[in-house]
Amino acid sequence: MISDEYFHLDPIEKYLPFTFSCFFIGVRIKNRYDELRIKINHVFNPLRRVIEQTGDRFYGVIVKQTPEYFSVIPEIKHRKPFDYIGYNTLLNEYNLTCDEEFFKLNNFFFPIDYEHVKKISPNFNYSDYLCLNDGSADFQRFAQPELFIISID
Repeated sequence: MISDEYFHLDPIEKYLPFTFSCFFIGVRIKNRYDELRIKINHVFNPLRRVIEQTGDRFYGVIVKQTPEYFSVIPEIKHRKPFDYIGYNTLLNEYNLTCDEEFFKLNNFFFPIDYEHVKKISPNFNYSDYLCLNDGSADFQRFAQPELFIISID
């Protein structure tokens, strides 16, 4: 049985603030249980980051996107704030969507449907990303990484 201490919101590890806007593949950390159970392979150099303005915590990697997506972040900064139609219109210009994750959109967090991970980061491999064969039950380590843009400016 998992005790209540695992569901506290106070993190065990230090979360540094996002200091620049970026594409990010990772998971949202909601409590200590998430923090302890979700492990990303160290070869990816995973980071623990927080959006200071909202307190939302994330564990993942900054994505070096391909050149065709370099202008997405400047466009977001120029056009925000967004509603569903405006944000999807912008993403459609880059052949991206946000149909499944739109409800998470806020002024700092811009989700992109996971199906587009390979477009943004062609070398991303899910099975290498999460540490699922470390001796613990895989269902405890399972997490669906999300693809999103952090825009803090």
